[in-house]
Amino acid sequence: REPQLQPKKQRLLSTAGTAGKHNEHAFDGTNPLVSLPPDALISVLCRVPACDHTALWNSCRYLRETLDSDAYASERAATAWAEVTAHLVSREEMYDLDHPDGSLLEYDDDSYNPDDDISDDDDDLTEEERAVKEARKRRWEDKREQQRLEVLETYYSELGRCDESYKYDDIRVDIQVDGIKAGLVTFVRIPRPLLGDLFLHAADAHSQELQEVGWKLCDKRGRPKVRSIKEADTDGKAKRGGFLHVTKVRIREAYRPSDNTNVVSSAVRAALTVPELEGKWTLATAMSDMSVYLTNDDEKRMKIITRESFDSNGAATDTSAREDEKRKHDERGEECTKLDARTFLRVGYKQIPEVVGTKNHTNAWLFALPQFLEKPIISHEESLAIQIIEPPDLPPGPNGADKELFDIIKEASNMRKQEIETIANTSHMLGGLEKTARELWDQEVTNIEQFQQLESMGDEISAEQRARMEDMRSRVTAQKRRHDTTTFEQYLAERRNKTALWHEGESLKKSIVEKIAKDDEYLKDKVTTLVNHKGASVRKSFALHCSARFLLTGFIDILIELVPANERVAAINDLDSKGYTPLH
Repeated sequence: REPQLQPKKQRLLSTAGTAGKHNEHAFDGTNPLVSLPPDALISVLCRVPACDHTALWNSCRYLRETLDSDAYASERAATAWAEVTAHLVSREEMYDLDHPDGSLLEYDDDSYNPDDDISDDDDDLTEEERAVKEARKRRWEDKREQQRLEVLETYYSELGRCDESYKYDDIRVDIQVDGIKAGLVTFVRIPRPLLGDLFLHAADAHSQELQEVGWKLCDKRGRPKVRSIKEADTDGKAKRGGFLHVTKVRIREAYRPSDNTNVVSSAVRAALTVPELEGKWTLATAMSDMSVYLTNDDEKRMKIITRESFDSNGAATDTSAREDEKRKHDERGEECTKLDARTFLRVGYKQIPEVVGTKNHTNAWLFALPQFLEKPIISHEESLAIQIIEPPDLPPGPNGADKELFDIIKEASNMRKQEIETIANTSHMLGGLEKTARELWDQEVTNIEQFQQLESMGDEISAEQRARMEDMRSRVTAQKRRHDTTTFEQYLAERRNKTALWHEGESLKKSIVEKIAKDDEYLKDKVTTLVNHKGASVRKSFALHCSARFLLTGFIDILIELVPANERVAAINDLDSKGYTPLH
């Protein structure tokens, strides 16, 4: 049976619990249940099916207070007796949430104004005036309903909100625990076949988080490109169909006692398996979020730490005690992030090892395929047996001779970037000049062909055409003579010699190329001296990372030669202080 709510009044959890209430009850031999202490009563009642809660709630005040308490909700959650259900918010319900005051309809002279409704002050109106006013009201209501239908058709779908441009759906699933509203799970769904190669554009348009997920995990058509997902997708279905990403999970704190993951896991599984989503997705992703398990006290403490970290002038006021508080809060955040990762593992998700973060970015990335959810939810203890790949310990930033080496490479990289841009811009300008020369050459060919065609027509041409031919004859004759004796390459070389801008551009390119060759020799000597005589380390300086980010393969060649041969493979996979390798 479906759990039912109190029919006359929505049952809500009390934050007070049942503490202090027991003394108001004397022992009753006919009903010993109400004589139990609160904790014992909760232990007994926590096994009662949710469908019977309404009858219990109506029986007496003491049981009602117990059922409405946070302590009872927590015990149900901790002992896995809580019954979790999910309801996908329909387009109409989503519209009502987005427009609590109804659709906004601008008034016109012939429309009904709701602020001027019929009231007791309208007693002086005649029946005819009342009829006119009521007719305007009905017309206004019809217009309002028409506007509502148009908005629903344009901006909403069967799954919730729908983006007008990219057609992705923002989905909300409300979670009930034992028939009481307990939280929500939200998703975004991108219809990959519909978008073609615009998947990444849709991800960018939605949010920064989805942009990051989309770019790292998928190609432009939304097909997975990381090995772990491709190996799991044995039938290839994850390459097409709906792409589903969890954007938020929020469950009331009473259902997360002592960081218990039972209710949250059941809520996520229930949300993913609502009937409306069946067959609507083939690949689901998620990022673990510490906010799911942070308590109200955790959030208050974080605000206090943030507020007290600065004085009235905005200057930092960190002390050893406050640094200790920050450290404890960071540790709590990491703990909650891991709890959320365990939650998704219980549901059936798997970690994506290719995108393991750093110590500064500990969120686990996970994915699921529909077949993963065919198995029952595993226990929290079973999830602990699954190893979560931890972020690596990052090395410190370079210092001493290593820092000097990094600074030299960084300065040279910035200079080289400007030189490369100058060469590219000059090449683009020279390409434009060559394109213009080609267009002029081709136009002369067209002129010659048109003139020859007119000549072949003889007496058929008009006097006007004949006059135009005479005007063209000398010019076309000269052009034909040039084309008969000159190739386009010779013509192009001649224009290069005569065009000052062309000459200047080629000279500039040549001088920069020569400068780059000399600078590379100077840089090689300088870097070699630092490594061989000052003890600088190419690996510890992260100079390879800097060169790779600027895409300067010449610098990489210089640096890699200074790394021992047996360390070169390790060097191109070294993490820097931000968690990146030269290959990222």
